[in-house]
Amino acid sequence: MAVTFGYEYVTVKPDQVQLLKGMFVPTCEGCGTRELQQAVGTVGAVIMPHNIYLYSALVRVSGAAAARRTQSSIEMP
Repeated sequence: MAVTFGYEYVTVKPDQVQLLKGMFVPTCEGCGTRELQQAVGTVGAVIMPHNIYLYSALVRVSGAAAARRTQSSIEMP
């Protein structure tokens, strides 16, 4: 994926000043409510599943660590 992105980046040759400006000061000229809702929805659809997966993994690890602590405290006099 990184190789493909790099190839496209070199092939398209974007304006570096505009690229950096857009990274730090995002704008959407001529965008209305519909376009902004679509952008927010797209970002949410990408980020939210990852957030749920990360949270469930953290809870699972935390639960396993708590079970080990409980088990070790039961075994010790």
